[in-house]
Amino acid sequence: MHVSTEISTAPCKLSQTVMFFHLTNVRRYFRRRPGSDIVTSAGGSVESSQLERHSQSTSELLNNAHNFSISHSSMHDFSNTQIQQLVLQTIMNGDANATVNSSARYPPPRCHEGTREKVVEKLKTWFHDPVRQSKAIWLYGPAGTGKSAVAQTFAEYCEAENCLGATFFFSRPNHRDRYETIIPTIAYQLAITFPSYQTMLSNVIAADTTVLDKAPRVQLKKLIVEPFSDLYVQNNLVARRPLLVVLDGLDECYGLKGQLELVEMIEEVNKLPLPFLWLVCSRPEPHLVYIFSRAIECDRHQLLIDADTRQDVEKYLRDGFKTMQIELLGMDDDSWPPPELFSKVVDITDGLFILGTTIIGYIGNSAYANPKQRLTDFLAFMEHANRIATDNPLIQLSTSYTPGFSWMYPSLRCL
Repeated sequence: MHVSTEISTAPCKLSQTVMFFHLTNVRRYFRRRPGSDIVTSAGGSVESSQLERHSQSTSELLNNAHNFSISHSSMHDFSNTQIQQLVLQTIMNGDANATVNSSARYPPPRCHEGTREKVVEKLKTWFHDPVRQSKAIWLYGPAGTGKSAVAQTFAEYCEAENCLGATFFFSRPNHRDRYETIIPTIAYQLAITFPSYQTMLSNVIAADTTVLDKAPRVQLKKLIVEPFSDLYVQNNLVARRPLLVVLDGLDECYGLKGQLELVEMIEEVNKLPLPFLWLVCSRPEPHLVYIFSRAIECDRHQLLIDADTRQDVEKYLRDGFKTMQIELLGMDDDSWPPPELFSKVVDITDGLFILGTTIIGYIGNSAYANPKQRLTDFLAFMEHANRIATDNPLIQLSTSYTPGFSWMYPSLRCL
């Protein structure tokens, strides 16, 4: 708390004065955000038992004081956890759905056990390397190659190791694509994980309640760079150990300008003594290929559809059918599906994880509980997709993936 005072002999009710100066910025902040937990009356006062209780505790600081006044004062005390949480709750503004554990993404895509082990191990080695050459890595590949699954799996690993800073999983179909919400979402996740940063962030917002309306580059500076720079100077452990920030599906962020500016901002942060390491995943769109090659120092890893990937997808399919045997058919052998039918499914996926997961989801749908018939229907659809009218087993791919697949898979052009 910082207090600047001028003493006079005029008596006053100090508790009211302290409350006024202590809560001025918080009142102004919540008045302009409808739907918050604090309701303002027509006269502009804050009607919140939480804030009133806090103001009463603040007034006790100078009990029994008299015959002086406080003017030109600046008071901000955000050590109270309730006040901090009230401020932080407004930061998210709906983009909690973009985080690693969001219920909106449940169940999230993640690497099947025993698959994508090489790339995940590479990420772990990079993250823990004290002499790493770059503080960012770009993971790129065509649609459906499993970028989001790798990002989710590695984020969960870092979370278990207490070194996950924040995540943002873009999704244009699910409206998680607003450039303006990225920095507040990252700041919120950092704040709820690290109390020392939470206190600083709350004070930043109290000092300038318009900061959440400023440009993302300004938000990055005010909400993240400056507080973490202060923590670094204070030798706080939070700012001295690596923290992973995941940005998955950058190509689904609305607007090319926002995508490019975000990469530029990452490079600016990486030049400072801050703890952030960045995993950025996207399709290899031309503008992203250019900027990751020219404007940022980073490692790059391409997810290829190669022999290892095809082997991983085959393992996923085999394990998926095995689960159906046990849970839906009451079988515990390898008699189903017959080898020739299984080979057809493997050939259709051709190393694409998104096709594998969609196929298993369709055939093993517990609402139908008839995987044998569903497998027959699926193969019939794929064989005669351009000539028959039937339910589309791959309908889930039609929104996000079919445009990217059609040139590779002619049979999918009808989706």
